[in-house]
Amino acid sequence: MIISPGTSESTGADTLTVQETISTDSGVELPEHQNEACSANESASAESTHEESDKNENPIDILTDPEEITSLYPDLQSLPPDKFRFADIFKKNRTGRYRNSNNKFKVKLLKAVGRILTENLLLNNEYVLNIARGSAYYPAEIPYANGLLTLPTNYYAIVCTNFRLLFINVDCRVKKPTRYLYQIFYEEIVRLSRGMFFTSLIVQTRNGNSWNFTTVRTSLSREIRDLIIKRKKEGASGIFDGISRWHLCPACYTAITGQPSSCPGCKSLFKDPAQAWKRSILLPGLGSIYLGYRSLAITEILLYIAFWFLLISLAYLKLPGIVPISVFLIAVLHGTAGFMSLKLAQKGLIVHSATGSG
Repeated sequence: MIISPGTSESTGADTLTVQETISTDSGVELPEHQNEACSANESASAESTHEESDKNENPIDILTDPEEITSLYPDLQSLPPDKFRFADIFKKNRTGRYRNSNNKFKVKLLKAVGRILTENLLLNNEYVLNIARGSAYYPAEIPYANGLLTLPTNYYAIVCTNFRLLFINVDCRVKKPTRYLYQIFYEEIVRLSRGMFFTSLIVQTRNGNSWNFTTVRTSLSREIRDLIIKRKKEGASGIFDGISRWHLCPACYTAITGQPSSCPGCKSLFKDPAQAWKRSILLPGLGSIYLGYRSLAITEILLYIAFWFLLISLAYLKLPGIVPISVFLIAVLHGTAGFMSLKLAQKGLIVHSATGSG
């Protein structure tokens, strides 16, 4: 996620500025006398057709929405219905059916994060209202091929509850949670947009920080946008105490202000950005290994070996000035790797015992 520290703190009212015109479909009402006529006709025919409809009725049509959803997607049956409002999470398609690609994708997301939500994250009176997925990265990751090399580690399940947004880092196959956990209470949000192509979710908070999630499905970004607007209009939840605590401890899920060296709740030690920097300065890739970015570390080491092979080849040709140029380039490479590892380490909280799956 792109998080830009604000230079000044917002002091405006608790309002939401939506950078997009919201259109709503207006229903068409029948005139009163037509309503009465329709009601009379329906009453007259109801008794004659009741027996026939009982015989032809599809069993799925007599189920309630949550029952129909769980019958279509059996994987949801392990999730407690009091913590997951299936009728809100899953949307019908144009034909009035719940079986569609968006809902299948939501089931996949819920399978990946349902357990951590149920057992660790959701409060006693908190429940899930929607879910989507987005990718996010720090601006410092752009040198990694415009963030492509770190993209597999930057996928997040975007979970909307009745109180807040939860961002749960998931692996690229959407199988399980990985490193980072963040939260934003609806009361903290002052501006919201979906980006130029409506495939982003850009949230700005009171203190000027901006959270930018990209590659969100267009329809899902609209659903999340509409839900946030609705929750904002419904007023304060009474849960947010006015103190921004973005990070959640990966070990005990305590909400944390800033980036301390250890968790104030469980006392777990977090990986040190300075250590990541020192290791990458020594050898590019070691800092990524320390942080648990194994795939990225392998890529860095291979590129580093290729770089050295190129320098040795140039030295063999005895080109003029190749030695000082090589020394300069090596220093730049080590310095850049150290800076990248430092920024990756400052991205979130990683417990020392945690090993990434990137």
